[in-house]
Amino acid sequence: MNRNLQNTWYKLPNTPLSNEQCIRLIRNAPDLLMEHRHGIILPFENLEEDGVVLKTIREQYRGEADWLEYFLLNKNELLPELTFTDKVGYKPFAERALSYLRLAQEVYPRVDWAQDQRLYPLTWMLHCEIEICENILRNSYYSGTLNIVGKVAQYELALKHCEWLNTAHRWTFEGTAQSSPIEALEVGAAYVAKEDVNFRGTYFLDYQRSIKRFHRQIKNSRLVGVAANPDGGFRVLGNGQRGKQKSKRGFGN
Repeated sequence: MNRNLQNTWYKLPNTPLSNEQCIRLIRNAPDLLMEHRHGIILPFENLEEDGVVLKTIREQYRGEADWLEYFLLNKNELLPELTFTDKVGYKPFAERALSYLRLAQEVYPRVDWAQDQRLYPLTWMLHCEIEICENILRNSYYSGTLNIVGKVAQYELALKHCEWLNTAHRWTFEGTAQSSPIEALEVGAAYVAKEDVNFRGTYFLDYQRSIKRFHRQIKNSRLVGVAANPDGGFRVLGNGQRGKQKSKRGFGN
């Protein structure tokens, strides 16, 4: 590869991250992205319409980080709060992050370019989470053109995506600056799966099942979220009810 994917995606240390460092970055991902990638420091006391969306995004990443502390740091004392409060709804997001980690742990030692670029498994998982956070912010917070993608439609897209993964090895992948972290991981795994039958029937299949399970759980959940309106406004949704309409103010890229 001619360019360093890590520096293109998001500048991180070239040394392995600890679990604690990775979780802390995920917890604060929305604010870190806006400050370091876009040069904007987000307010914490904003009660305007944009503040409602931002609060929802922050809560998602904090809830996910709490679950990751339970899974990766063995903080068993968190389990009652995670299980018996609204934080239970964020468990699928942490499980999706772990699916990236597990796949990266198997792809990394099998792919030379990942080793050359020091895409350590935990670092790779973090890059995937940063990519998702950037997309959430772009589509829900500061983009001028928004499109609704419902939970059912997302699930159907996930099923089609998993079908595509089984043919991804047929496509050209050069690991350029245009390759996203998730694309690099998935297509790298597809190329390994092409030659390694055991990898294809275990790690790669498990990953696809985890992605399907994530979207199925989100489709059936009553988790609070943000949905865009065709007119560029947004709705904050919760508990399976229709959310209150909010007008969206423009926020440039």
